[in-house]
Amino acid sequence: MMQNSDLSHSKHRVFVADNGGIDIGFPEIVELLKYDPSSDMHISLLYISQSADFVFRRELKVLTKRFPTAFITYYNRTLQQEIIEMIINTNTKPKIEFFLSVNEELQVMILDKLRFLNIDIENIYFLNARNF
Repeated sequence: MMQNSDLSHSKHRVFVADNGGIDIGFPEIVELLKYDPSSDMHISLLYISQSADFVFRRELKVLTKRFPTAFITYYNRTLQQEIIEMIINTNTKPKIEFFLSVNEELQVMILDKLRFLNIDIENIYFLNARNF
């Protein structure tokens, strides 16, 4: 489970993953959804894959159907600032946090975009195998 973030219910958690990082992000998302399905928490997944192959696609669709008001997935082939802006601008929770599970190149690009959009670095976490 994520160590750097408390489990407050009134947060919007945004996971950003690529094909190399979804295997770390997916179990975290499942665990959060199982934690308290009646909570006021919201989870978004921005899944970036340059190929048409999205790992866990079927499982993510099941989670979206099972938790329609708590979980949404955005599938993209490239990192688009417009999608990040949309997620931030439509956030209805008092706090928004970002969890990155992507390659180093994408990580740098995402951090630049989040800083440009005034997301505090304290609300950005990095998921990788060393966190467990």
